[in-house]
Amino acid sequence: MHVFPLLLLLAGCPKVSNPVAGIKDQLRVGYADGSHLHAYQSYAFIYSFANGNAASHEQAIRGLQQTGVPALQKAVAAGDAPRLVVSTAETSGGINSYSLDFQANGLSATELDAAKRAWHHLAVVLTGLDAESTTLTGHAFALQVLRERVEAGEQVDWFDPTRKPEQTVADVEHAHALISDDIDRVRAAQAAILATIALANLAHKDGAIAALEDELVATSSDLAQWRSTHRQPTPQDFGVVWQMPDPQQVQAVIKDQLGIVGAAVDVARGAATGNLPATLDGLARMAPKDSKLRTVGEGLAAASKGDIKGTLGAISELGGPRTQVGRVAGRLELVAGALKLLPE
Repeated sequence: MHVFPLLLLLAGCPKVSNPVAGIKDQLRVGYADGSHLHAYQSYAFIYSFANGNAASHEQAIRGLQQTGVPALQKAVAAGDAPRLVVSTAETSGGINSYSLDFQANGLSATELDAAKRAWHHLAVVLTGLDAESTTLTGHAFALQVLRERVEAGEQVDWFDPTRKPEQTVADVEHAHALISDDIDRVRAAQAAILATIALANLAHKDGAIAALEDELVATSSDLAQWRSTHRQPTPQDFGVVWQMPDPQQVQAVIKDQLGIVGAAVDVARGAATGNLPATLDGLARMAPKDSKLRTVGEGLAAASKGDIKGTLGAISELGGPRTQVGRVAGRLELVAGALKLLPE
């Protein structure tokens, strides 16, 4: 699980296989009314990605604490202003692949090589997060198309076409709630990486390295909390009614964060020239591209220059003040004010 995002990167990020292959056959017969089949399938996707990316992020932070930050400190002590530069490339699978280069003087060749590996691990995490958000975008879009078609009277639920429409709709709402919650987690992790890179590029400023160390501890705590409160789902977990957020609020998140604008059926039908596929994979391939990836790219450009104002601007676009992203923004804003890193 730890190497899942890396395997995607090394494989050129091909189409992500369904981590719950066979679930359709497993649940087709004998499920009770009210079973949340789509929610279960969605959370199996979510947990597979999220747990792997969280573990990889934790591993990256440990590497930075052991190797990456000490390299910054040594370079600064030698009178250098070390640099982290991030580059982005889109893979054939439509997922962004990131690379990160560490440039510093005052280090031996061995120390520099170790530091580059430690800092590059953040790029691996970013690539995994991109795969997560892109896959969930497609999944959420497919579910939205399914919901709209069922509400229009079509029998198209891929688990059971004869299912009561209101059960399919409630199930999709549950799945969308889980997806929107995980997208908040993804955005927070992306924001934390932006903050980390920006602070590292200001390592030569008094207090910046201490602030970077605090940010790594805070991010590690967030990741550990998620992993301690989430586990691999079972079918039994979704045979009960969970407490659900306001459906209108969930739909707002789905439209804003995942780029699903307008009627999903119309978008899909336009892409398919009138012939809509009936499968999850077929519909997911028609989803709009993750609308926040450009924001991540802009944030990385700012962070690579040590531009705290630009980094904060990008982070604010990833999520509001009441989200997990907002906590990251609050930490960085507080540090920037205390260290006088923002322009007057």
